[in-house]
Amino acid sequence: MARRFLIKEQNLKIMKKTFITIFFLGLVLASCQKESDNLMANPINQASSFEELKVDDSFTWSTEANYTLELKGLDNMPFGVKKQLSIETLDGKRVHTTLAEISQDRSLSFVAPAGMEIVKITFGSIVKESALQNGVFHFDFIPVDDTSDLDPDDQ
Repeated sequence: MARRFLIKEQNLKIMKKTFITIFFLGLVLASCQKESDNLMANPINQASSFEELKVDDSFTWSTEANYTLELKGLDNMPFGVKKQLSIETLDGKRVHTTLAEISQDRSLSFVAPAGMEIVKITFGSIVKESALQNGVFHFDFIPVDDTSDLDPDDQ
């Protein structure tokens, strides 16, 4: 009787292993299906070379844009100070450099990467960020009032 019980138990184990193996094999085979070729059946304007590409007439291949910087000089300077003025992207890439005089109002045009919305402008120790407003960046030579070293009660 014990022997019959052992044989029955072994048969159950074998059946379980077989069932689990068949189940996972079926699952793997069912999940591996070839992708449909319907996506490539009707390619839309597929060009085989760069010259065959067709784009809208208003599209421009340029990755650069023209910008303007309006400099507001200090009127009450008793002497002229000329220094290098540099315009950089926020990640520190210099896009334009020129010589500027602190007492002069000036409009400066420059070419830089398209899509810039904010630039960092440096004139000597004066460093400011300027946001694009109606296609123009603005900069004045008045240093930012830094009160970070003062006692909060004295501000």
